[in-house]
Amino acid sequence: MYQSAKERRATDPRCLAMKEAAKVQRRAAYQKVKERRKAASADEKAQRKAAHTVESTRRREATDRELMKLVTCLAKSSVPQND
Repeated sequence: MYQSAKERRATDPRCLAMKEAAKVQRRAAYQKVKERRKAASADEKAQRKAAHTVESTRRREATDRELMKLVTCLAKSSVPQND
């Protein structure tokens, strides 16, 4: 009895259509999740890149200020003296 019902379901076009529809729905749900994850990952990456850019700019400005102090200090002390 179970075996014959199983064989009928295997060849029944309605059952096959339901199985195919379920498969399509699962695939669509997976694609949605995949796209959401990809978008979240891209957003996170953009935020990290922006934060890194800001941080490196700040660091560069600080080192530039220090270098300018050194350069002006050295420039003042290396003025040639007339003997």
